[in-house]
Amino acid sequence: MHEPRGIDAADLAVMELPPGVGDLNPDDDLPIDADGFLDDGEPDLLALLAEQDRKRAARVVDLFAERVRRHPAIRIPELAIVVRADMELEHIPLTRPAALVQLAADALSGTGAFAPQPAQLSDLIASIAEYTAAVPKVIPWIWHGCAYGGGVTLVTAPPKCGKSTLLAGLQRSRETGEPYCGWPVASGPALLVTEEGGIAVVHKTDGLRALDVLDRRTAIEHGLNFEQVLDVIGRWCDAHAAGLVIIDTLAIWAGIEDENDASAMTAALAQVAALAQRTGAAVVVVHHARKGGGAHGEAIRGSSAALATTDISLELAYADERYPNERLLSIQGRVVLHERFRLAFDALTQTYSQVDTSERARTEIDEDLDRVPFDGEGLTRDDLRNLWGKDPRRLIERYTRAGRLRAETVQDGRTRVLRYWQLPALSLLRGDE
Repeated sequence: MHEPRGIDAADLAVMELPPGVGDLNPDDDLPIDADGFLDDGEPDLLALLAEQDRKRAARVVDLFAERVRRHPAIRIPELAIVVRADMELEHIPLTRPAALVQLAADALSGTGAFAPQPAQLSDLIASIAEYTAAVPKVIPWIWHGCAYGGGVTLVTAPPKCGKSTLLAGLQRSRETGEPYCGWPVASGPALLVTEEGGIAVVHKTDGLRALDVLDRRTAIEHGLNFEQVLDVIGRWCDAHAAGLVIIDTLAIWAGIEDENDASAMTAALAQVAALAQRTGAAVVVVHHARKGGGAHGEAIRGSSAALATTDISLELAYADERYPNERLLSIQGRVVLHERFRLAFDALTQTYSQVDTSERARTEIDEDLDRVPFDGEGLTRDDLRNLWGKDPRRLIERYTRAGRLRAETVQDGRTRVLRYWQLPALSLLRGDE
């Protein structure tokens, strides 16, 4: 969209307009060719207007607009807008070029017949019944609980934690229709907009056949800025209904130098959200996490802006040193409850899956409580610290809530001391194997 500005006859004279138009003197009468066509075979637009052949003139306007799309250097979108408006409004006869200049000035400055009109209240405010009727009754999940059509999902993790690999698995399930990490995935088209390129992309997407890719190198070669990249994505979405778009990473594509800059984050995500809402595509945006980590979205760089502008947040984090191939996935958002899952990475299939931690948790509890007595004098907090080799308070709370640890204050000389005893698991009390 062109910014409003003034224009005069001199501006029109230097515009790179089609032959027979750009050389006009605003004070001359309109030239009407003998055959009504320009040298390149296109009808003379001004001649057609003078002859009131508006149907054919509209076709020429469309041709001019297409020329602008192919050759941005040609400055004629103003002329196309002006003539289109004249044909629709018929508020001024274009019998002299000077009238065209004035009409162009009005169009570009937003004055005269082109002054913005206040919107009707009914165009701005809808009843809840009307609003509800325009929204899908069922959330159009692309990846159940994680990404849906018309929404933006933000995926964050520390560097090299596995963000791109996690989403590569999603792309694979998108192609096969198989569940991913235990959640259903709707099959359909996918577009990867990646800062990576070449070998890295091919390695992570090995075996995929239906994935489309726009990499950073291609965008740079074509001189595309962020807004133009979003336009390309929008056109892809228009051609691929219910599409999945992955933008990796937001900061690189939006040119955000400081990822903690809330205003820059908000502006970029707002543009992405507008794209998702207009096209109905599910857009997944990859972003970096703070080095220090955090909980409840605090690990996200520029977290307040990022969380406020996206619909769902997926935070991927390292688990613990005992399980180097596992990650913790925290999910929160406007349409989902806050939950946390443990994922395991399969190097053979290059995908993640949920870990069933119930049996592991029982084993860990049994190991921790193995030397805690069922009876006798019990153990003090200091005893448990020496037994477990760390501050025992978190584990004491955990095992007490699980019904596996009993605490009691006992008299020890002149002081009263809190001591702990192990309790048997419920399965043992029931006699279960």
